[in-house]
Order: sequence, then C-alpha cells, then structure tokens
Amino acid sequence: MNKTWSAYQKAIKRGLYCGRKVKKRLLAELDGMAAPLLAENPAPTREELETALGTPEAVSASLMEGVSQQERATYRRNRLLLRIGLVVFVLALVIFTLWLVYMYSIPIEVVETTYVYYD
Repeated sequence: MNKTWSAYQKAIKRGLYCGRKVKKRLLAELDGMAAPLLAENPAPTREELETALGTPEAVSASLMEGVSQQERATYRRNRLLLRIGLVVFVLALVIFTLWLVYMYSIPIEVVETTYVYYD
C-alpha cells in the first residue's frame, strides 16, 4: 500500500457513519473493489483512484447505501450520548475543581500583635 491509497481510504473512512464492525466490513468491500486497480498499478495517483473508483465522498455514500437505517440511527445515538457524557464529565470536573479551590483556599489574615513587657 502506498500513501496515496492510505489517504484515499482515510478520506472514505471519514465519510462512513456506522459502527466499527460495519466500517471494517465496508472497507474490506472497498479493498475488493480496488484490488484489480492496485494489482495493475501498485502506486496509483489520487486522480487515477478517483477516475477508477470515484471521489471519496461518492464512494463512501455508495458504501453507506448498504447500511441499514437502524445501524445509522444507533451510531448517531451512541455518538450523541458519548458527546453528552463527555460534556457532563468536563462540567463536573470544572465544578469539582472550583469547589476544591473554594474549600481549601485559606484566607491570609494580617494580625498586628503588640507585646507589652512588665518589669
């Protein structure tokens, strides 16, 4: 594999909105589609890849046609829940840190002491 093919694959992978297992299956399909091209030309340019297979956006859209609506909805829901969880965690961490600073900050008092000596 060369860098051009890896970059092309990565661009397609970014356009796949599905779970990890389905994404691996779709990328295996992509490898099968590109096998004849890569066998003929082991180091194709980006233009050759786009001419033979299509733009990364078009390829990822065509691969996503095989993914069920339920899988897409599950993926979107899980991503949303993950993002909400991360936001809640960060907010809780910030609030906890502010609480610690408030509770353990010791105010400094300046006390003037006068000493009186008796003889």
